Amino acid sequence: MKAILVISISLYSFIVLGHHSVAEYDRSVVRELEGEIVTLHWRNPHVRFSLRIENSDGVEEIWNLEAQSVNGQDRRGVPRDLMQVGDTILVAGNPSTRQKNHMFMTNILLSTGLEIITQEAGDARWSENTIGSTLVEQRNDATKEAQGIFRVWMRRMPPGLFPRNLPLTEAAKEARASWDPITDDGIMRCVAPGMPFAMLGRGPHPIDFTEQNGDIIIRAEYFDIVRVVHMGETGDVAEQPLSELGYSVGHWENDDLVVRTSRIDWPFFDRTGVPQSQSSEILERFSLSNEEGTELAYTITVNDPETFTEPVTAIWTWQWHPELEIEPYECTN
Repeated sequence: MKAILVISISLYSFIVLGHHSVAEYDRSVVRELEGEIVTLHWRNPHVRFSLRIENSDGVEEIWNLEAQSVNGQDRRGVPRDLMQVGDTILVAGNPSTRQKNHMFMTNILLSTGLEIITQEAGDARWSENTIGSTLVEQRNDATKEAQGIFRVWMRRMPPGLFPRNLPLTEAAKEARASWDPITDDGIMRCVAPGMPFAMLGRGPHPIDFTEQNGDIIIRAEYFDIVRVVHMGETGDVAEQPLSELGYSVGHWENDDLVVRTSRIDWPFFDRTGVPQSQSSEILERFSLSNEEGTELAYTITVNDPETFTEPVTAIWTWQWHPELEIEPYECTN
């Protein structure tokens, strides 16, 4: 059982927010490994394998492999019992630049010839017999009616993007350069992210909106996050305590929900080491964007003068999925 291949591909021109340890794995390189599964842990924030291989010198190595979340694999129809300890598999993925023999998996080929695509919108590599590239219907509930934004939404792929060349201040550039994803990425230790990353996490994880005592509750499956949007707030926001998710105030502009969030005490803008100060303010707009009311346009603008020389904006679309429910994330370190 041997390591097979290393292939260079062109660098992405944008940062895609939210995959696990994004700064640790070199997405410009795809490596293939063939070996025996030694351990298999099926849990959030990501599925983990260890694989025993024989390298090109005939020496045995153990590789630690990661894939996207359990919830994501479930929603793409990947059964948890397809693989067992002792199985021989072929995997492809992006190697770590920080840890020896670590890789983020994108594809798995089983001995049966079935290929598992382990990330949403991924491509097949070896086989026409594949699973995992698209969402599967979990249940058919056509009786659910549309009620404005108060439904379950799933982000359309590909996700929204901030520009790769963020307009960073000199202080932010220095902070980013010193960031270590191994020691500084709390998500790897199941620390739930604050804003804005709480709304940016990658993977097929839905959100929903409900009303409660005149306010709006935004619930994200990712890390079981719950945000409260205070509607019609007239008090002094500056008197509110700092918190990871900040203090959100909302209002309606026709059918659009507009949310302004400040008082954020979360040190990072993203998972590539871009810092965030307590001066950060976030403006979000949720807009039904088609006549059928099945798409929700999301615009997020972050203004943090200590980090950015100008505000940064990303836009993407969520789709209504009446068959989905918010499932527990239950991250386990």
